[in-house]
Amino acid sequence: MNLDLKDKVIIITGSGSGIGRSLTKVFAEHGCKVVITDVSLEKALETKEIVDRFGGSSIALRCDVSNEQNVMDMVDEAVSHFNTIDILINSAGIFSKHPLPVIELSVEEWDSIMNINLKGTFLCSKHVGKVLCEKREGVIINIASIAAKTPRMNLSAYSTSKAAIAQLTKITALEMAEYNVRVNALCPGATVTPMYEAARLSGNMSNGLEDIISASISGDIKTFRSAIPLKRVAELEDQVNAALFLTSPMARHITGQLLFVDGEESII
Repeated sequence: MNLDLKDKVIIITGSGSGIGRSLTKVFAEHGCKVVITDVSLEKALETKEIVDRFGGSSIALRCDVSNEQNVMDMVDEAVSHFNTIDILINSAGIFSKHPLPVIELSVEEWDSIMNINLKGTFLCSKHVGKVLCEKREGVIINIASIAAKTPRMNLSAYSTSKAAIAQLTKITALEMAEYNVRVNALCPGATVTPMYEAARLSGNMSNGLEDIISASISGDIKTFRSAIPLKRVAELEDQVNAALFLTSPMARHITGQLLFVDGEESII
């Protein structure tokens, strides 16, 4: 299937690991020129090495998406190197380090999550959006979460940031529609990432997905998986395929939408 992505210039934030790194690899394989960005330049360069192995075209940049000057510099560098920007995927995001109820959550943790997840999505959409609107064509995908729809105990900051991203997606889609710029949000459910797998295999789940799940539903991963109607946790490929669809001409009349890739987890 021809997704018509060859030579498209795409910025993927948070592409040093997890979903962002998987997105980078697959979009590069489809012929995109990729601007790899991460708050860790080391991780961004590691992702670039993966792209370089199969002859993909990319540059790696350090960018703290919560810093407006960093974002402006990222956009300038992308345009300088590739002459344009066609697609933005706002993938940079963080979980709660310490899942806690609202009455115990620190202001520092609240601010940290809001700055990366919400403010970062806003700043990148603002400055990349200017380029897309000027050329009157482009696509923005925001990585939200099923947490945008389904409340989870002890994840107030994370869930609120993702719910706000969902609303920002709809508003930005309305504002940019006249410029032929489509804006949608991908809402992953529980997804097996390298971070989760490393934690599971080592037996240390303190910073992994299972800790978040157990904190929010008071159950283990086996119980959680069995409750998902499709009876499995998503793979990275599931999220990447959805993103490919949203950026392709097949989705040319889709904007302002939230695409849940969760095996219908969001209904439980």
